[in-house]
Amino acid sequence: MPKLKKALHLRTLISASAGIALASSDFPALIKAASQAGGWSIFLVILCSGIITGLVSLSFAELAGMYPTAAGVRVYTKKAFGDTPSLTITIFYVFFSIIIASAETYIFSAVLHALSPALSARFWVLIFLIVAIGMNILGVEIAGALQDVLTFMMFAGIIGLSLYAIYSPQFSLVSVPFAPAGIGGFGTAVATSIFVYTGFEWTTPLAEEVASGKSVLSYSLPLSVALLTVTFALFSYALMGIVPLSRVTHTPIPHLIFGQTLAGHLGMYLMAAVSFLATMTSFNAGVMGNSRLIYALAREGSFPRFMSKLHPRYFTPWIALLIIFSIIAVFSVTIAFHPRAFLVPILVAASIETLMYAIISFSVIALRYREKGTARIFRIRGGILVPLFTGFVFLLLTLGILASSSKYVAILFSSGLALSYLYAKYVVPRLEH
Repeated sequence: MPKLKKALHLRTLISASAGIALASSDFPALIKAASQAGGWSIFLVILCSGIITGLVSLSFAELAGMYPTAAGVRVYTKKAFGDTPSLTITIFYVFFSIIIASAETYIFSAVLHALSPALSARFWVLIFLIVAIGMNILGVEIAGALQDVLTFMMFAGIIGLSLYAIYSPQFSLVSVPFAPAGIGGFGTAVATSIFVYTGFEWTTPLAEEVASGKSVLSYSLPLSVALLTVTFALFSYALMGIVPLSRVTHTPIPHLIFGQTLAGHLGMYLMAAVSFLATMTSFNAGVMGNSRLIYALAREGSFPRFMSKLHPRYFTPWIALLIIFSIIAVFSVTIAFHPRAFLVPILVAASIETLMYAIISFSVIALRYREKGTARIFRIRGGILVPLFTGFVFLLLTLGILASSSKYVAILFSSGLALSYLYAKYVVPRLEH
């Protein structure tokens, strides 16, 4: 049976991990956090959220080193909690991780509309999806090389513009109060800003394609979180000193307004290019990871077997890729016709991600006792203190998101979890027979 090709190195793993987290939908989330924090304290907010996310990345790093497999979270949670709970959360995780792309396409459409109101954003979104799936089917080494170029161009652009803004004569934080909502607002800002790291762990299903050492994937995760923290902190700080918050708090394109205020039409087009790269890299990296997870689930018999087929020439999971893009296309078109609903998939995805982070943290704790003898290429120091801390923090964040969001977020979350359980409990046994 054909196997996935080993073609990934540290550079591509970092670019994929950081690239999927840095999406166009992050910019409105950063503005929300900035409005809650106020002044230069946004720097501290990003630092706190980066540290918390960095700590949970260590749990992913330990588990990825123990079980380097395309099944990723499926294997981690199965070893820790058993088959049915693991399959339930994995199916739930796969499906709702994909719908975050619908919100991303909305932001991308808003960018295109801002550049040219007559441009058909829906048409270009579909063109983008077709190009992206073509690149991924052609082979992970081609997609990986593209990922490197696009991601590092994007990070260089954001960091460069942020530094230019901070040292420009326009920059001023005098009129922005420090933490206007108090300590409670500061804490809410930290919770909000954690969303911008969503998806950094989606490279763990690429473990079977790593070509340069078993520990490379483990170390790439905290390194990508560090890169994201620096980038987010600089951009948020720069934007706070260039654009009044009142101008960007309720728009999906604050980054375009920032660019235009900083450097006129040139700045706007530069930020539009950054937004395009953010959407491209986020889609590309997310699809790379999730297609491998679907491939692994089909290979084990949890999804229909035909989903595990590899392309005979490029050795990529082309059926899984087509399924992912079909789902993304459906949700993208739906959101395009109901633009006010774009926050719902963001919040649903955020709640599932924080729940997964809590589960992964508790998985490390469970396996420290259940599989003491299993080799660990990467091991978190300090016993179970770090995963215990991140497990409870992210569990509280999940409950907080569900409690503070619209009822539709909680309905989608609970119904999706229930359907995933029913599928794992009653459908999967029939597939296995």
